[in-house]
This record gives sequence, C-alpha cells and structure tokens, in this order.
Amino acid sequence: MGYYLKKQGLSGRVVYWIGEDKSTGETRNIWSDVSSDKKIFSSEESIQALIKNEDGKNGGFSGAQIVSE
Repeated sequence: MGYYLKKQGLSGRVVYWIGEDKSTGETRNIWSDVSSDKKIFSSEESIQALIKNEDGKNGGFSGAQIVSE
C-alpha cells in the first residue's frame, strides 16, 4: 500500500505533492494537479515526518491530507 499527499490548490483544483522539480531533479515543495505525477510513499510515517511543522515554517503543507492507495 502506498501513501500520497493532496490538498485544495489555490486554483480550486485538487493538487498532489510531486516533490521535485522535473527540470532540475531538485527536491522542493512542488504541487501538481496531474494525479499521475504524485509522489508515492511507502509509509504514512515518512509523510508525517515530511510535513511536520514544529517551527511554523512549513506552511506549504497546510491543509494537506495523507491518502492511502
């Protein structure tokens, strides 16, 4: 079973966290409305570690939901 992140985008569409810039391969906070681009995680714990917001600086994940496939 895999897990992924989704949230309501500013456009009103559902967006999925893809996590990397396709042109550079850099890991960044990138979201896409193309569901096939979403990053799949092997465990819910790995996503929870990613979206942890202890210092209040991780606002890009506000409203994100962890979904299991």
